[in-house]
Amino acid sequence: MRASQHSDTRMTLGKFIRQARLARGLSLEDLGAPELSARYVEALESGAVLPSDRTLEALARHFGVAVTEFLQVQARFETEPDLEAIEEDLHLQLGYAKPLVDEGQTEEALELIDRAERWASPYLGYLSWRARYRIPYLRGRAYLPVGKLAEGQAQLETALAHVGPDPETLARVRNLLGVAHYLQGHPQEALQEHWEGLRAAEDGMVKDLTLRVSIYGNLANAHWALNHFREAIRFNKEALRVVKNLDDPRSEGRAYWGMMMVNRALGDKPNAKLYGLKALRVYEANDDVSSIAYVCQNLAEIAIEDGQLDDAQRLLERAGGLLEGKDEPLLSGILFQDFARLARAKGQLDEAAQFATLSLKHGDESSRRVPAYDMQARGQALRSYADSLQVAAQIEEARGNKDAADRLFKEAIATIEETSFEETRSQIIFSYAELLKGRGEHQLATEYYRLAFESRQGSGAQRV
Repeated sequence: MRASQHSDTRMTLGKFIRQARLARGLSLEDLGAPELSARYVEALESGAVLPSDRTLEALARHFGVAVTEFLQVQARFETEPDLEAIEEDLHLQLGYAKPLVDEGQTEEALELIDRAERWASPYLGYLSWRARYRIPYLRGRAYLPVGKLAEGQAQLETALAHVGPDPETLARVRNLLGVAHYLQGHPQEALQEHWEGLRAAEDGMVKDLTLRVSIYGNLANAHWALNHFREAIRFNKEALRVVKNLDDPRSEGRAYWGMMMVNRALGDKPNAKLYGLKALRVYEANDDVSSIAYVCQNLAEIAIEDGQLDDAQRLLERAGGLLEGKDEPLLSGILFQDFARLARAKGQLDEAAQFATLSLKHGDESSRRVPAYDMQARGQALRSYADSLQVAAQIEEARGNKDAADRLFKEAIATIEETSFEETRSQIIFSYAELLKGRGEHQLATEYYRLAFESRQGSGAQRV
């Protein structure tokens, strides 16, 4: 049935759709499912809603015609606008945007969100809070992965202002707002938002298990960034407890990885190794190459500390094979840093120096490539570079190059001071103090021991 066949100038879109539906013997339910409700189709046919482009595309698929068939008919309201139908159409449009956000197709997602907002703008003030909060919430979700952190935070704060009396939705928005703070290098502010989500979860108001896992994982990250290691362990364990009821290997691997790192920070190497192996099994099952390489590197570092040099060699060679040909300067920098540690442990100082040079080269490239707006990623890159400088300094000291060792250690301290990783700063300064003590420079060593102690006190690690 073509609109051009109708000579009746009073034919409207609603009437045209009704005639097309009846001609095909379709019920209201048949035409709407699965995207649209029967109630929406009824409102559409009565002229109580003007459909969006996305709705017309869905209807065209049901009728087996081109969308242009509908564009030849006049679309106008024939009765009072049906706000419930308008809201349903808006949710349909935003439903197309959500997977684009999840898949990282940011520009396409934002374009759909903007179009949906423009379409609904005459009615937004009359729609429910569930419709009004969702536009800025999705827009905030789209902004964060591309580094528009301030814009994302602003959108999420707008979404928060629109959320009605639903604790789970409130927890969802606050959880993502906490992520925005965390990515901007503000873990304390992130912690405040995540605690609100935790209250809802502990009160049994968060039924979505995926959201519960996310809240626990984000709490663990924020506590880790603040050097609250016991709390980080607590929330990673909560995440693991909940994730057992989900088919979510990504979250499971992340929780095991978090447990490995926190136990390392606490000096509990047996548990760090245990959780590292569990993380490794999860990542292997899902062929997550970068994560496998990173866990292998951490396990190799533990093996070097325990004097298990053959195991360390095997793990680092595996990590190197996985990273070969990949554009991963951060992981490559850490890999060469660990090869330098291993060579030094074997007494192969010239080879260790060569690996240290490669580590510094990749570490410098990594820190330069991180966008200035991504404070969290920049902090991680600078911390890794500072570690590489420290390793290089220790190797030069072992080779008898004291001036080079001093220069590298001082550069390492200056680099780590650009980040919020006070625990790492304390460790680097302490290592330099130990080096100075070994030289017999006791007065200068005492000064650096004092700086290391003050840094550790400031980090909050004493609360562990």
